[in-house]
Amino acid sequence: MNQKITLGKCLLNMFVGLAILYGAEVLGFMFSAGIKEIIPVKPITIILNSLFYISIAVFCFYFYTKKISLSAWGLKQKQPPVQWFLLAFFFPVLCYMIIFLFLNGKGNWEIAWQTEQDFFNRVLIILIDFGIAAGIVEELMFRGLIMKSIEWKSNKKMAILISTILFVLLHIPNFSEGWLVFLLGFISTLSISLFLSLLVYRSGGLIISMLCHAMMNIVNYSFYCGETERTRALFVYIPIENNENFMLIVSHIVLITLCILASIFIIAVKREKLKNSER
Repeated sequence: MNQKITLGKCLLNMFVGLAILYGAEVLGFMFSAGIKEIIPVKPITIILNSLFYISIAVFCFYFYTKKISLSAWGLKQKQPPVQWFLLAFFFPVLCYMIIFLFLNGKGNWEIAWQTEQDFFNRVLIILIDFGIAAGIVEELMFRGLIMKSIEWKSNKKMAILISTILFVLLHIPNFSEGWLVFLLGFISTLSISLFLSLLVYRSGGLIISMLCHAMMNIVNYSFYCGETERTRALFVYIPIENNENFMLIVSHIVLITLCILASIFIIAVKREKLKNSER
């Protein structure tokens, strides 16, 4: 459906999206604090907390977008081709496999098993909270409500640009690691957001971007290096004073490069299909 909305309504939709995103998170924390007093079993509280967070966010999204005739964008779409699911699943795995080849670090799962003996709880948090919950809720708000609202006010290019900038500003990296790590972290978040936005428009809906977002979080939190003294593999002869910064720099460079290449590939495929359809 092609339609135009006023600037005021566009800003309102953006505000509502952010309010739902962070409001559901605050309610989730409150729910988690209460449920821990009733059910002391940690795996159950982890699952209930994530389900509560997802349910509140999805309910508010559906209720609001139905009023502004936007529900079809996020919740009703044709089944995307299988190759999009494969791309969303394997792209994050490829990114962090390459990073791991460079860094040879110890993953969070390994540290948890050796030190906390809390492997199962950590797996649940990574899969459900960092993965599924973040993938669903953040994509609904940023690539669903916010990006589509901006498109209704302007166009697709402006929608991708503004929603991406907003996504980056709300995922701003820590400046304490130094200006280079901060800058690369900013650019890597920007490139990831652009890639996810292209996935939404190219695949025709939010399912693929949700899957890719969730997979990136899951693989990142599962295998991100936890011990900085073991981070050098291919660079054992390069003197690095701060291995943690080195680890972050390499990670960001790999993510930026692969996201840019994947985005170029998506754009090129689209242009090729347009040329074939014109012949």
